[in-house]
Amino acid sequence: MGRKRLDCGFYLFWLSLHLDMKETAKSILKYTLSFLLMGVLLFFSFRGIDWKQFWSSIQACRWEWILLSMAAGYLTFILRGARWQMQLLPIDAGTRFRTAYDAVNIGYLFNLVLPRAGELIKCLYVTKHSSKKSNGERLATYDKVVGTMVLDRSWDVLSGAVIIIILLILLWTSYGDYLYNSIRAGLAAKKGLFLVAILLAVAGVLFCILVWALRKKGGFFGRVWKFIAGMGVGFTSCFRMKRTWLFVVYTLLIWFCYWVMMYTVILALKDVPAFASFGATDAIFLMLVGTVSTLIPVPGGFGAYHAFLLATLSSVYDIPASIGISLAILAHESEALVQLLAGLVSYVTDSFRKD
Repeated sequence: MGRKRLDCGFYLFWLSLHLDMKETAKSILKYTLSFLLMGVLLFFSFRGIDWKQFWSSIQACRWEWILLSMAAGYLTFILRGARWQMQLLPIDAGTRFRTAYDAVNIGYLFNLVLPRAGELIKCLYVTKHSSKKSNGERLATYDKVVGTMVLDRSWDVLSGAVIIIILLILLWTSYGDYLYNSIRAGLAAKKGLFLVAILLAVAGVLFCILVWALRKKGGFFGRVWKFIAGMGVGFTSCFRMKRTWLFVVYTLLIWFCYWVMMYTVILALKDVPAFASFGATDAIFLMLVGTVSTLIPVPGGFGAYHAFLLATLSSVYDIPASIGISLAILAHESEALVQLLAGLVSYVTDSFRKD
């Protein structure tokens, strides 16, 4: 029995690879391109860096602020676990906070290695620890848990968009031109990708209609419709939540912690002349830039975060990369360390769970 418990973490890892990669050339190519993209972004981010200047900035760092930033980052894991539990309870009233919390941590851990694989792991983990019906079937089936995960991410996108809109309205003179030009340049450069995205969305809608029309025939279409319907149950779980106000509070606190994480890193570098004038609003802006960088599918955000932040610091604040890289590294690597440690603790302690 003990060996089975100790092998639990390995089983989750194997299952994630099995579901996400399927030993197919397509999946192997996807992850290979992801690592290559990470390498390219890291190369261009660190190319030409004056490491003496960088080291000078690091020596001026006030590390107590970095520890506070890491504490705020860890607090987001707790808040995310509590918020996700609220969405899971309408599906399985026996869902424990520890289950959602450990799922969040283990998901982050796997995302450090395989981008997006952590989302699969989170759902598999919750399903594995879900209560069972009398017939042995899990209450929180995988499709329903996926639906709650999609809902959770949708709330993040919506709340992030609201923050961006508010920031643009209040601080357009400071950041508006930069964002407008960046968006316009991005649209001009990505017309082909946007067209493909639209076509894929239309194809997805047509496929769902086809599946719905043929759902009663059973077989492949029946199984697909059952999965889609299960996702729908999970996605609409927000309408059956108790204490919805608490869900909103958790969301606000999560974003507040993200702001604290960035602002404390800025405070840690206050003795560096380039960052001496940075304030709370700059922390909000840079926090949003870092959030946008997560859309790039690279392991743990490595490379993407650094490239986005360096480009912003150079374009908006005229800060050279050799100095700006200190802010990028301290903000990203401190959070990656928290993800690694929290993920490993949850990964190991799961082996001793009895539920």
